[in-house]
Amino acid sequence: ANRAKSQFLASMSHELRTPLNVIIGFSDMILSGIFGPLSPVRYQGYVEDIFKSGNHLLSLINDVLDMAKIEAGKFELNRTWVPLQYLADNALLLVRPQAHAKDITLSAAVPANTSIFVDERAARQILINLLSNSIKFTPPFGKVQLFGECLADGGLALGVEDNGMGMDEDGIATALEPFGQVQLDVTAERNGTGLGLPI
Repeated sequence: ANRAKSQFLASMSHELRTPLNVIIGFSDMILSGIFGPLSPVRYQGYVEDIFKSGNHLLSLINDVLDMAKIEAGKFELNRTWVPLQYLADNALLLVRPQAHAKDITLSAAVPANTSIFVDERAARQILINLLSNSIKFTPPFGKVQLFGECLADGGLALGVEDNGMGMDEDGIATALEPFGQVQLDVTAERNGTGLGLPI
């Protein structure tokens, strides 16, 4: 049953992405004014909403597809040496708009001149998921930091620290379950799948 569920999710996610890419592509084209300005101007806001909503839906579908691949053991990793500072800067860049909307200060403190042997896309997604989750539950004007620490055994610990309200052990267990979402703060957004941390 679990394998059938994963196959269904993978198939559905793929089928949904095709028309969604068309919606995103054409709304982006309209926004850029390729064939002239939008008229009346009110349509500009509508098309922006279509574009943003389409991209948000695509990210949710990609999460479901990734989760299905992971559960089916078909999530392939392509490992290369990646500079840690580059990876951190990229992750912060992609969550900056989310942090800016809440006036949250973003920072990174990772060891300099350090490279890690990882799948770049997967590692970046992990950092983005952690940062995004942290920003979501950090109050306005708060602080979120991505940090790295070299361990005594030669390994590297990466983490995200914030001044949000945090989670207890039961909350952590729930958050790490697929589709699990911890109801800590009624003011926090509820627009995710609950797949970010499990992925």
